[in-house]
Order: sequence, then structure tokens, then C-alpha cells
Amino acid sequence: MNPINSNRKIIAAVDRSHFSETVARYGQWLANQLTLPLELLHVVDRHPERASKSDDHSGAIGIDAQEHLLADLSLEDEQRTRQKREAGREFLANLQSTLNATSNQSIDIKQRLGDLEEALSIEQDLTSVFVMGRRGRSAEMTHRDLGRNLERVVRALQQPILTVTDTYTEPSRALFAFDGSSRCKQGIRWLANNTSLKNLSMHIVIAGRDTRANQEQLTWAKNKLEKRGYHVTSQIIQGDPETVIANEIAERKIDLLIMGAYSHSPLRRLLFGSRTADLLRSATVPALLLR
Repeated sequence: MNPINSNRKIIAAVDRSHFSETVARYGQWLANQLTLPLELLHVVDRHPERASKSDDHSGAIGIDAQEHLLADLSLEDEQRTRQKREAGREFLANLQSTLNATSNQSIDIKQRLGDLEEALSIEQDLTSVFVMGRRGRSAEMTHRDLGRNLERVVRALQQPILTVTDTYTEPSRALFAFDGSSRCKQGIRWLANNTSLKNLSMHIVIAGRDTRANQEQLTWAKNKLEKRGYHVTSQIIQGDPETVIANEIAERKIDLLIMGAYSHSPLRRLLFGSRTADLLRSATVPALLLR
């Protein structure tokens, strides 16, 4: 994993939900920490839902009627997409203005037409960290605790992703859910290479048995960060990760969780389930997912 500052910007993916200002605020915080520019990215769906008047096509029998229907549908889609893009531009400009009122930081805005996963993938080589809501616009009228796009997008990207909750609190105490995996070790090196984050008080936890191997892994991680100026505490706690991490977040008043993201192995997911999603559901704070 490359150091954050080897890339160019922070991208906050916003979607016109009431969660978007929180996403933008966390993007602004991270960009300030890393002295990188912030970009607010809004993606307009290229396949807007059609109006109800177009749902009944029973009268379209003849060839001419079918051609007229297709032309009408195409025009409706074009008009609806244009309206969404205009609304999106206004939304981005207002959000940019809101952030500019509190900071002199460089904030750019961009709008793309298409799919969120595709749009973020295109930006990967120019992006250090992506910021997105744990829930989005589609979750506003439901009781889902994770947005429908989150897992799909996280699996598609290779850069770190900060997934945020519904309200903004500036992070000061971080918990690293460490398991000794290569991905988590890359995350420790990533933090060590980005000492602008060392103002975060770091607590490293292994949820599992107190074995010699786990002790050695924990000592390695703690020493790696302490040598780079981080204030670090560490602990091995027996229990399942979801329960252990949730308890530590509550007891230590943690406001940022750092963890490895989804495994791409179908067998691993079949055997163990999606541990990332379990931890995200139990956590009440933003999570920095390492890729």
C-alpha cells in the first residue's frame, strides 16, 4: 500500500442525501490532516427511473407506435437526466459554499454521469483516500444500517476508504482492529508512513487468544507506530471481534475505527461470513477500511 501523500487528493462521494454534509465534513477533516485537496464527487445515475405514465405500454402494438414510444421514452430519459444534472450542480455548489465558509482549503466539485462504482474506479490513480457514507440516499426511507452501494464499492476499490456515520465528530481517538494479516500489516505501515495522523491516540486490539504469536504481532505493530511518533496502547482481548470491538469503542470513547476490508475469497466468505459488514454494523463510529 502506498503512502497517502504519493497521490493527489481526497474524494468525498456525495449523493444529495441528508448524510452528504457529514461525508463532506469528514472529507474536509482528512484533507486538512494530510494537506491534500478535497474533491466533492456526485454521480448521476445514467438510468433514471421512468415516469409512471410510461409504465403501461399495452397500446404499443404497431411498428410506428413502437417507434414513437421508444422516441418518447428516450426524450423522457434525456429530460430527466438533464434535470438531475442541473439539480446535482446546484447541490454541489451549495455544499462547496458551506465548506468554504469554515475553511480556506482547496475544494473542487465534480459531477459524473453513470455508476458510482465505475466513477470511483476511474479516479483511483489520482486519489489517496475515498470518503463515503455508510448509508446513502437509498437508505433514507428504509431501516437498512448499511447502504446498498457500500460493500460493492469497497470490494471494487484498492485505495483506503473512510466510511462515515450520520453525524460529524472530529476524530481524536482511533482503534485499530488488528489480526496480524498482511492487509493489517500494510495498514500499520501506511499509518507509519503518514505521520500527519499521529495526533490520533491509537489503541491496537487483537480479538482472540493470548498466544505468543499474537503477542509478537501486537508488539510489532505497536513498535512500528511508536517509532514514528504515535501514542499507542495495545491489548489482546479474548472474544469474537464484533463484540470486542464494539465494547472497546464504547468504553474508550473511540471516534475512529481502523480495520482491514472485505476478503475477496468466496471460500473465506462462505466459511466465515462478511466480518467487515458485521463490524461496521456494530460500530457507531466512522471506519477507515484498508485495502
